[in-house]
Amino acid sequence: MAITQHESGTRTAGTPPEAGFTALNTTNPDTTDGVYQFFVDVSAMARGDAIEVQVLEKCTGSGDTARVVFGSYMANQMDEPMWVSPSIILMHGWTFQLKQTAGTARSFPWSIRKIA
Repeated sequence: MAITQHESGTRTAGTPPEAGFTALNTTNPDTTDGVYQFFVDVSAMARGDAIEVQVLEKCTGSGDTARVVFGSYMANQMDEPMWVSPSIILMHGWTFQLKQTAGTARSFPWSIRKIA
């Protein structure tokens, strides 16, 4: 078993309001089968900021709509500056996204890691 970095980068939240992370370097939604974790550095958050991080996936893939399968809400300055999703099996059409719902647009370094 090996762990690889599927995608990475830095994204400023707020423009667009929903930032889909798989759209940066591959197609959105991504259909690469695997077990993935999403890492986001939230250390730039300050008082008054609020974000939602979500994992979306299609149920069967054929004509489905991607739905939220996991989400997390964070507000203000974070005590733990790195947010990590659980490992999730994804395959039919998935994306990770970040929505900023309050505060000043911030830049968030991120990484999608895959167990291969």
